[in-house]
Amino acid sequence: HKIPSLSERFIYFNDDVFLNKQVKERHFFSKRGKVKIYLSRTPAKRGAYSPKDIGFFAGWKNNNYFLDSLFGQKRRFYLAHAPFALKKSHLRQLEALMPEIFRKNSSHRFRSPEDFALLNGLIQYFTLYEGQARKGQFRSPMISIGVDVKRNRSLLNSLKKTRPHAFCLQDIANVDN
Repeated sequence: HKIPSLSERFIYFNDDVFLNKQVKERHFFSKRGKVKIYLSRTPAKRGAYSPKDIGFFAGWKNNNYFLDSLFGQKRRFYLAHAPFALKKSHLRQLEALMPEIFRKNSSHRFRSPEDFALLNGLIQYFTLYEGQARKGQFRSPMISIGVDVKRNRSLLNSLKKTRPHAFCLQDIANVDN
């Protein structure tokens, strides 16, 4: 949100998310300008983070702890693997509320168990609870690419048939092939 010349409303992509067909503003923002958030069906991790936690899961545990303290304990879901609509003003609002968390997150080059999943959950739920966002629907499946070439080909062919708006290609291969 501090990138010079970045517009108030912008779309954030993780490095493994791709567009598959034309999208319009309405896919990301309501007619009244509210951000649309896309949730998965998988409940987010809860509890205290452990140094053994993968950074993403630790971040969500930290998110839930913080959001529970502000809005009460609720069941939350991970975000769908899709492009995220964001507003600079929402990020500035959250940063003003918790500057130390933004500073600490920014100080780590790689994910740390102490981090929050700021752009991948915390800002979305914060704005949802504050009435600045609403839930939406957007087809963006996640395809896990592994070492099985036949399976990979089948999964990629399914994208041609279903033609979702976007998709995520997640590399799960842990060996060269």
